Amino acid sequence: MILFCNLSPLHQTVLLTALFVTMLLGVVCLGISKYSINRTLCRLTDAVAVFLLFFFTEQCSGTAGDEFPVPAGVLWGTVFCGAVWFVFQTAYGIYRMHHTIGLHSVKYAFDSLPCGICFFNPSGTVKLCNRQMHWIFGELTRGDIQMLSELETALAARDGFGKQTYRFPDGSVWRYQQTEVITKDGTIYTEALFTDVTMLYAKHQELESKNAQLKEMFRGIGQLSDNALEMTREKEILAAKTNLHEQMGAGVLAIRQSLLQNDFSRENTEMIEHMFAAIDLLKRDNDSTVGRSDLGEFIHNAAMVGIRVEMTGSLPREDHLHRLFLLAMKECCTNAVQHAAASTLWVTVGKEDGVAYLHIENDGTPPEGEVKPRGGLLNLMGQLEKWKGEADIQSAPRFALTIKVPAGGE
Repeated sequence: MILFCNLSPLHQTVLLTALFVTMLLGVVCLGISKYSINRTLCRLTDAVAVFLLFFFTEQCSGTAGDEFPVPAGVLWGTVFCGAVWFVFQTAYGIYRMHHTIGLHSVKYAFDSLPCGICFFNPSGTVKLCNRQMHWIFGELTRGDIQMLSELETALAARDGFGKQTYRFPDGSVWRYQQTEVITKDGTIYTEALFTDVTMLYAKHQELESKNAQLKEMFRGIGQLSDNALEMTREKEILAAKTNLHEQMGAGVLAIRQSLLQNDFSRENTEMIEHMFAAIDLLKRDNDSTVGRSDLGEFIHNAAMVGIRVEMTGSLPREDHLHRLFLLAMKECCTNAVQHAAASTLWVTVGKEDGVAYLHIENDGTPPEGEVKPRGGLLNLMGQLEKWKGEADIQSAPRFALTIKVPAGGE
């Protein structure tokens, strides 16, 4: 076996360099051995290996190196084993360093937070501040944050909106919160927190825009609904007047038949009486006084078509309740004439527990089956839904309508 002293000068230089480099690697391993699983054993092993490498390096590089009786194979084996051990431990230590919670990992995680956060001492000086908070304060003042008072002054000088929400020059929107944190020893720290709400603010603006559009649409739908109600009312009035004209036409035919055929039967007599009643109603309508109230006009119009209104109570003062109740009375009066041949309409109006109610019945022919809302009644139901009201339709033993609407304002 060749001894170190018998090697060529070049071979000795290469071996000394390998020993020195391996020793330096061992020193590095001593620094990161704290991340090893068995810290004490690793440090002891690294120390022994470094000492051994130092001893070999010192002996081989000294004046006695030419007479150092150590085989070259032993030295190369030491270099190889030490290098393998140190490389493995260095790689494992670096891995553990990035996967072990420590002071550096806490600071790294703190700086990686998307929100800006800073803690201040009781005196108002900075205790801990992350990278995002430094950027936010730089956007506010073009300087570095040192005191809590500086941050409060910068925010007071900037106009905010909403709940301490601020828009920055780059278009981002941040919400600011300030709370106190009490430690176990009673020390009070102040936490300043900025949260990025740019996307939430954009969604909020979009919702407000859509709400404005919906309000405009609902306003248009309300106008269409009112127009539909007015058209339905005019249609029903036209139907009632058409019925009067048909009675007049039938009366004229009855008079002609009586005169030409000398037929004075009971049927012809009733037709003639109906004709004169219709003429009288139309005449009273033409001679009616201009300017009567809605309720008075309704009672007058009902009398024109042969309906006597007996009313208990008075209509509510609220405009929307007044309109709703009057609309229901007109609809029931029209249906009483067309479908029930009624002569009297009983109306009861009142208020109980903050709810206004209207009950309507007639003395006409009862419905043959269940009454289903359609036409004017269906439009009335739609108006009730707008005011959170409800309606109850009774079909037997006779027709009755009851509506209830919360009172107290539009």
